[in-house]
Amino acid sequence: MFDLFPRFGYIWLRQMCRIGASSYMMSQLSQSVVTCSYNLVTPEEIFGRISRLQKGLGRASLSGAVIIDGINMFYYTGTLQNGLLFVPAEWEAIFFIRRSFELAEKETPLRTLVRLKSFAEIPEGLKAHGHHVARLGLDEATVQVSMFKKLSGAFRESVFEDISLMLAMIRSIKSDYEVGLIREAGKRHEAIYGRMGTLRRMGTL
Repeated sequence: MFDLFPRFGYIWLRQMCRIGASSYMMSQLSQSVVTCSYNLVTPEEIFGRISRLQKGLGRASLSGAVIIDGINMFYYTGTLQNGLLFVPAEWEAIFFIRRSFELAEKETPLRTLVRLKSFAEIPEGLKAHGHHVARLGLDEATVQVSMFKKLSGAFRESVFEDISLMLAMIRSIKSDYEVGLIREAGKRHEAIYGRMGTLRRMGTL
């Protein structure tokens, strides 16, 4: 796994292969991409994001939030494993994981991880942890109708309210950690496009 820029950089390189770029050009471009080790989102960053969400839930008088879409899942857990994240207005978040549980254990700093077979198990699991689920926030701007039906069927005693704006506003305020990643991505873009000019002059583009 790579940082944000290398991930999309290699997707772009593979696309170049599909349209017939030469092997020499591909090797030269690949050398311009700065690879990195398996970088995880720091625990401080994840818990800070969850804390900001919990403050918003408290102001909205919501019992908690249900996170299922990929963007918010990664933002609040640091992993893209399939499952459901429950963020209560107070106390620790609970991450219900369908797959891969082992990979999630390695990637997320969250401490309460639960193996999940069916959404129907979640309400009872939350009650076992002492959580009330009367009013829950959900990003209704991204949830699919089929998924919403599954959630409604599982959380029969809950009312869902749209918190898409709340989630977007939280993500819009960048931390020092995120600003650092954006700057690093800019440097890597500069390295790639700077190299492309040389390749063009060499006749490989």
